[in-house]
Amino acid sequence: MIESSENIKVTVLLPVYNAEKYIAEAVNSVLNQTFEDFELLILNDGSTDKSVEILNSIKDERISIINNPKNLGLIATLNKGLEQAKGKYIARMDADDVCYPNRFEEQVKFLDENEEYVIVGSNFLKFGFENGESNLWNEDEQIRVAVFFESPMAHPTTMFRRDVISANALTYDKRYLHLEDWALWFKILQFGKAKNLENILLKYRLEDQNITTINHHSVTERATSFLVDHLSHLYKDDLKNWADIHWAIAKGKFIQDSINELMSVRKDVKNAMVNYGLSITSIDDFFKQKNEQMFYGISNSSGLKALKFARKTGQLNLKTLIYGLKKCIRK
Repeated sequence: MIESSENIKVTVLLPVYNAEKYIAEAVNSVLNQTFEDFELLILNDGSTDKSVEILNSIKDERISIINNPKNLGLIATLNKGLEQAKGKYIARMDADDVCYPNRFEEQVKFLDENEEYVIVGSNFLKFGFENGESNLWNEDEQIRVAVFFESPMAHPTTMFRRDVISANALTYDKRYLHLEDWALWFKILQFGKAKNLENILLKYRLEDQNITTINHHSVTERATSFLVDHLSHLYKDDLKNWADIHWAIAKGKFIQDSINELMSVRKDVKNAMVNYGLSITSIDDFFKQKNEQMFYGISNSSGLKALKFARKTGQLNLKTLIYGLKKCIRK
């Protein structure tokens, strides 16, 4: 336990629930950071496996373990952590992920040098059931566009200012289980800028079936409810309809009978976002990415429809033409 709390630079919030397979690796990746001025606040949420035994075997004066008397769930546990944090900055970490050694050093440096920014994340490397590198939006304006459709920051990569959290009584919202980080970003963005560093600073473990996949239906329902609560910034009425549209666009699945109808709806969304004051360049970049995602999604069922979609959305080039024709031949 760290005795003096006044000068701690970073509090690392690490909730744990039955994570015996990976917790030692996750904790050691934090302890081996090149930046050393932090407290590691481990929140054991009533684990019934060997997680506590493993944690108690790791000796480091920067570690503090808080044991919930019973399982409170992730959101309540995270909020407990926000209340207990002492550092100038709060870094999130999950019990099955792995930090790169320079993660805290780079993020602390960024926040120290850019006071107008309240939160910083980074790209990450997926490993486990699925492999690959993330390609998150990096700049503040891009993040502000994306947040109206999806969570634009990877939760376990983030570091944010504790004074913003405490001064504005910000918490994780229990109404939005599995979307709690996305809801928090909406709140934080009211008080300053956001940034995702291009560097990969975390290894993000993916299992065969993650929480979002398992709870797909309930997550979709909560996402719609969440968007209804937040889209009043963009639209005056018919919020449920707009929420369904935004969620479908985010998932790259919004295709109605007519591509023209789709493009018309997209135009209305774009106009609303421009009127709200968002960057037209960032809006166009977001829709360009979604168009590409939709092209490959449509091609899985119909190469011809995918090529028609590519032509309508300005994606038709040699690469998409060849890809679409191959899909047509295979069908």
